[in-house]
Amino acid sequence: IVGIGFQLSFSLAIPLVLFVFGGFWIDENFHVAPFGSVAGVILGISASVYCVYILLKPLLQKDKEKK
Repeated sequence: IVGIGFQLSFSLAIPLVLFVFGGFWIDENFHVAPFGSVAGVILGISASVYCVYILLKPLLQKDKEKK
């Protein structure tokens, strides 16, 4: 259970941080603030949710098979 907790936390944090910093980088280099930051946050949240879904999908299927 501890391993899954670490995987979930990293699956949430890493894509969000990468996309947000990417959005800030786009804002600074292309002078399009705040559109890069907003896009980075939206893409980061979407990627994080997708990563968590991929991580939990096998666990949910195992639980479904037990019933």
